[in-house]
Amino acid sequence: EAMLDVEGVFFLDPLQLEPRLNRFRRHVIYQLPTLEQQFFVLAEYLRDAGVRAAHAVIRGEEAAAVAEVLRRSLVTFGGSLRSATLLAGGDALAGHLPEAGDVFVAGLAAGDVAAVARHVASHEDVRVFVPFSEFALLHADFVAAFGGGAAGAGRVVFATSLPHWDDANSTSGTAQEFLAAVPNATQRTPLSLVGFVTTQALRTVISRMGRMSAARLADFFYKNVAGAVKDMLYGPFVNGTACAAAAVGGAGCGKNYGATFISVWSLARALDPAVPVLFPAVTPTMEYAEPATRGLTEPELIGIIVGSVVGGLLLVAVAALLLHFCRGSRDNANAPKEPTDPVTLVFTDIESSTALWAACPELMPDAVATHHRLIRALIAKYHCYEVKTVGDSFVIACKSVFAAVQLVRELQQVLLQQDWGTGALDEAYHKFEEDRAEEDAEGYVPPTARLDAAVYRQHWNGLRVRVGVHTGLCDIRRDEVTKGYDYYGDTANVAARTEGVGNGGQVLLTRAAYLALSTAERERVEVTALGAGCRSQWSCTSWTPSPGAPSPRCGLTV
Repeated sequence: EAMLDVEGVFFLDPLQLEPRLNRFRRHVIYQLPTLEQQFFVLAEYLRDAGVRAAHAVIRGEEAAAVAEVLRRSLVTFGGSLRSATLLAGGDALAGHLPEAGDVFVAGLAAGDVAAVARHVASHEDVRVFVPFSEFALLHADFVAAFGGGAAGAGRVVFATSLPHWDDANSTSGTAQEFLAAVPNATQRTPLSLVGFVTTQALRTVISRMGRMSAARLADFFYKNVAGAVKDMLYGPFVNGTACAAAAVGGAGCGKNYGATFISVWSLARALDPAVPVLFPAVTPTMEYAEPATRGLTEPELIGIIVGSVVGGLLLVAVAALLLHFCRGSRDNANAPKEPTDPVTLVFTDIESSTALWAACPELMPDAVATHHRLIRALIAKYHCYEVKTVGDSFVIACKSVFAAVQLVRELQQVLLQQDWGTGALDEAYHKFEEDRAEEDAEGYVPPTARLDAAVYRQHWNGLRVRVGVHTGLCDIRRDEVTKGYDYYGDTANVAARTEGVGNGGQVLLTRAAYLALSTAERERVEVTALGAGCRSQWSCTSWTPSPGAPSPRCGLTV
């Protein structure tokens, strides 16, 4: 911790030996999830799993502060910290774990992993959540304690933004390069993957720099704001000042962490990459909420609950939830408002959604919820504005055409990389094509159903979303009921038609949108002009934010 205060040294993803909270140091950059980000995502996972309370056992100098951040994370998602046991450096973990329920354990030391293994094996109602850094540092202990079919691996949980380090079938470009670079399977560990990812990031940064110094390295991250190395996306990073925990995220506050798309794994998945993730990847907003009733006594709370104002409280709760989930994507500050400035409109739609609902009624609710969550995270990330949703379609407005291009490019990438937990969606798309081939007397050939599996996987996975982008002047109106903005006129009509002629997995830009990009921005966008039937559309086939970044998936050229 003291070393991190040395300002003449640049640190990238430092690993500490006990749980520490992040504070803004300009020369310390975190591309992997901070402890705060991990807690936030795990709290969201617990909320979605219907869990309302958790315990904590934390060892370390900052144990009390760590417990408070965990409490705030749980409260933000409607939960609570039922108990917090704070241990000193020499205190044993055994004897402090609950007999049932969920418990966050931080500050693991030698011998603790075996104690955790014994406890979960003998208490079937216990789940243990650990920081990823501690899992990585003690990976050999976890393998020894839980490998070979030992009970309880499915009830040890952590959050990570990394792909699996030993998955021969991974579609992640990072994972594929890591496996090629480390042919010895015994050397493939989460810690070695951390080192590989960090090195790849540094190589990318250094290749784009002339002179080198600690200050210039830090400058690179703040000046470029966000970036990607293969399929690892980072940012935004914000240069500023260190702020108190309650003020983090406010004006002038620095942000030196940038992990995105953090998913929740069980230890069972760590041991076997075929095991699906527990919770799909999300990018945490890190916007904490405090309960409105904090400080009331239990009798007072009971009185409120059974009182005549229950209906009003429920309405407030619903409104608060709606505000929480839409805050980032429906931020009016990001809405284009100047009628003389061009607006870039993005229309999206899930291909064959009606047929998918009929074919996969049990899967579509979760799939569409994931689709919405991914899109809204990107809208917030690129400071665009969610105009509205119509069914499973989004209408998005951006002040910057390049922000819109970045958003839709990354959208197709994250959809392709998403672990949908099933192959049924792809099988349904294949069946739709084969059924049409049987019924079509004009020689229709299924464009994707008969592709080689490896070729197919490079372009499609799960839900297929088509996207249309157009730039122009709009009739901008503010709705006095919703207090939001909507956009009318030819620009909206052309954007909608552009989306309609696309295919799932494809991004179509109109000529107006493409020409609205600056010369430098166009150099980072490779496009394919379409045929006479779509003279005004351009297909975005590749976009490279940094050397070696993968191109987005593209559907069929129309």
